[in-house]
Amino acid sequence: APSRKMDLVHYVDMERLMSSLRVPRNTREISPGDFEAMCKLCGEKVGKDVFKYYSGVLRGYTTEQQKNIRCLLETIRQLLLPDPKDKGSVFAELCNALSDVRCFPDHFMLLQRMCLFSGVHVGPEDELQENFIRKLWEHLSTGLPSKILDTISQRFFGGSFDDMSTHAHACVCYSLDVVFQLFGGTLLDDPHCPVSNPVLYVVADLARPLLEWTSLTHIAQQLCDDVPWVCLRYLLRDDDLVITLAQLSEKNEPYKHELFELGPGPNKITLTETGSFELVRHWQLLKPTWTPLHMALSRKEETLLGHLRRILAAPLAFPLTLAEFTAMRNVFLGTSETKYRNFFRMNVHVCTLLALHVSAEDAILVFYQCREDTAVSPMILSKYLVNISFLRLPLLAQLAQQDFSVFSSAFEAYGSFLHYLSEGNAAALRHLITHVPQLLKQAWDATNDIGYSWVHVLAQHDGDTLIFYFNSLSTADKTLLMEFRNKRNGRPVCYTFATFNGVRCAELAIASPIFCEILMKSTNKDDGWGPLHAMAEKSPQGMLRLLTGLTESAAASILRVRNPQNTYNVCYFFAIHQPVAFCKFIEQVPSAWATVVQLPSKDGWSPFHRLAEASGPALVELLAKLPLNIRVNILNTRNAQRDRFPVSRMLCAQPDAFASLVINDPDLRKWLLLRESFHDKWSPYHVLAEYHGAALSTIITSSALSKTEAEHIFLLLDSSQTLPVVYMMCVKQRDQFVATIAARPELIPAISTSYTTDGWTPFHNIAEHLPVAIFKILPSLAPISATTLLSAQRNAALVPHDHVPVAYMFAYYGPALYAQSYRALPYLRPALQLRNSEGWSGLHRLAEHHADVILREFDGLDDAALLQILVTTRASGYTFVAQMLAQYNAQVLLILLQHHPNVRLSLLNMFDPDGNTVFHTMAHLCGNALSLLLRELPEADAIALLTAPSSARSAKRTFVGEVFYNNDLPNFAQVVARVPALKGALRLF
Repeated sequence: APSRKMDLVHYVDMERLMSSLRVPRNTREISPGDFEAMCKLCGEKVGKDVFKYYSGVLRGYTTEQQKNIRCLLETIRQLLLPDPKDKGSVFAELCNALSDVRCFPDHFMLLQRMCLFSGVHVGPEDELQENFIRKLWEHLSTGLPSKILDTISQRFFGGSFDDMSTHAHACVCYSLDVVFQLFGGTLLDDPHCPVSNPVLYVVADLARPLLEWTSLTHIAQQLCDDVPWVCLRYLLRDDDLVITLAQLSEKNEPYKHELFELGPGPNKITLTETGSFELVRHWQLLKPTWTPLHMALSRKEETLLGHLRRILAAPLAFPLTLAEFTAMRNVFLGTSETKYRNFFRMNVHVCTLLALHVSAEDAILVFYQCREDTAVSPMILSKYLVNISFLRLPLLAQLAQQDFSVFSSAFEAYGSFLHYLSEGNAAALRHLITHVPQLLKQAWDATNDIGYSWVHVLAQHDGDTLIFYFNSLSTADKTLLMEFRNKRNGRPVCYTFATFNGVRCAELAIASPIFCEILMKSTNKDDGWGPLHAMAEKSPQGMLRLLTGLTESAAASILRVRNPQNTYNVCYFFAIHQPVAFCKFIEQVPSAWATVVQLPSKDGWSPFHRLAEASGPALVELLAKLPLNIRVNILNTRNAQRDRFPVSRMLCAQPDAFASLVINDPDLRKWLLLRESFHDKWSPYHVLAEYHGAALSTIITSSALSKTEAEHIFLLLDSSQTLPVVYMMCVKQRDQFVATIAARPELIPAISTSYTTDGWTPFHNIAEHLPVAIFKILPSLAPISATTLLSAQRNAALVPHDHVPVAYMFAYYGPALYAQSYRALPYLRPALQLRNSEGWSGLHRLAEHHADVILREFDGLDDAALLQILVTTRASGYTFVAQMLAQYNAQVLLILLQHHPNVRLSLLNMFDPDGNTVFHTMAHLCGNALSLLLRELPEADAIALLTAPSSARSAKRTFVGEVFYNNDLPNFAQVVARVPALKGALRLF
């Protein structure tokens, strides 16, 4: 192990590391068929793009590049073959790689990493060693190039953004592969940013300190964090000691050792420098000497490398003299070699890189030399300007003072150089604002390809710098700046600022009354919208910050600002487009509601109306946080033009929100039952009953409402005192009404006495229009509730001579369902037999019009139940149900009597008020059916039936046979002819 004063520096042994890795690298190219099959596993999107990838993307590469890509794809396919189901993450990465293909270096490196990280294995079967090598390899293959690239960017280019950084990254990776065989010699040089010998040496110089083992101790510590006790066993080789240390760690007791320390916290081990070295040394991946890079350099390359090393050593010292730069310029200026025209970065000529680092006194002269050089293309010159803006701000200001056309002329795709600075370099732009403010003002007219000035771009991308610029101007120039309009659509700078940087715009308005006044007065010429409207629509946090940061009167003035073309005010716009932020404002400034209700739209709707209509939940949440008087006032706010449509009525457009309000706010629940909450004729509850039955059902069935409150809502009449809410619901939302009654049956008594102007209850309406609902609900109700429902009568006060129970309506409109309920619910039979004002029961109705239902549903009943049905009489005591059958459906009565002989015998002794039996009625009205019955009876039974007399109550004792003889002699004769024994009975009549 090294001592505290190490004499030797150990480096990662790349040869040993690479020999420890078995990196898959297939030399066979993937076939089109195998590629298509692999793509189909990636999903439909990639599967459809197979032809496009093969015919388009790959053909854009060189032959050698295509070969390398196909080899990598075959490698990936081989990795996926063993068990594709367990390789979901690889398929996802491959899907992205094939769907979004960039330039060759980016595509190649992505596929290369997939091969390495999916298929790397180490030689020895040592889990800890494998984990370490994996982490080390990941660090070297991804972290190392990134660190080197970052150093190059900072020291050579001042950290300027490189929009073609993929090629710079490929340049560094290829250099590492050449010098250290970091990627096993598999990488290709990027033709767009090829590597020169000086670049190789620079990358080697930068990689050297990063390959020292002391810079890799964090990997050992990361490994120790993942498996602390495994690492400790590896270091100590003493299981008993490790167990003791684990116990100390659980107790959070500190412990220091030459190789490690326990804590802080349980299971935490911090390796010392010696410990990290010992952990790594076991795997023999370190070597004590640095192998210098030996590569023959030409004289110009040696000179160039010397200059580059001086710049790296002191990047901000600008160490090059004019003579040194001129010498290099003379050597490289006319070169056509791509590696010097794209030096470390694309479109960075080696001369312009060196020009960045010329001493200050010669920098201006060098800039003009670079500008005039015919070998320097406009793209290279623009990159040079970008790098100056990051690396040499004083030089930038000097250039502006000497020749400002450089800044306002065309610059790449941005428009002008000022457009670029406005979007990507705030520090440089602020430097120019400080030193050349008047020159910047002269360049406002310079536009990009879509007509935007650089100040509009600044307003869109960098609000802080725009504020800095605004504060540096005079009062007059401040107004000119914010009212300066772009050439595309005439939008002023303040409009762009409010649209894209609402919060910073608001903060400036709060701090600057001048700017606040500009915002209030400025409008677009074409449509009349102002920056405050834009902020209200696009920047909720900005508008909220503005309104809460100003005084109430100033905030009210902001809210009143109108579009002169359509009169829409900012307040209304804010409520429509940003309801949550609008509610937050009212919550923070409750008194503002009075201002808001006075700012309706041109058709009279207040912001609260639109909030209720489109964002009911937000309004309800707001109301819950306000005092009761404000809540009531907001809900009672009416359309300003017609004195109608209160907000409470509008909230019904969001039925769930309205239901939430009623359920959770008992005070408003009471108010919403008062007349002033109505719109025209209807209360909000009537509206729910008509259009949103589910919401009304939610309210009525809520446990938050008492029985009395639920009844009050259901029985609430419209303003004309004619229609209760419950009747509206049963007419318009029948299914929801039935569900509500099933959930709260205790409301049935109150509903049973709720009438329309013509005296009907809601239950009558349901029985008429949805009898299946009555059928379904009856079994779920308690007997007393079901009886109350069936017993509900038409209002006797309104129609004293036409009382109709619900039971009779049920039989009238749902005969089969009525019969099924009668059969299945014996405890409700008395209620189901209730009679109308004429005395008829539902059973009589069935006997007259639906005898088939009686046969189908009642034939299977026991004799006692069937007998009870057949002898059910009219209210006055006249007319059995069986007599109604004899009169209207004799065939059904015949079948019932045939199937139930005991019922037939019992009917011989059942007399109506006139003293007649059912058989007397049959003999009088349906002799044919009686004839058929007698023919099938035994002689004794037939004789008993024909000789059955009327009761003593009759005015004249009459036998069935006598009535039969007098009313249907032909059928009577046939019966006597077939039953000779009847002849002896003829003497009775």
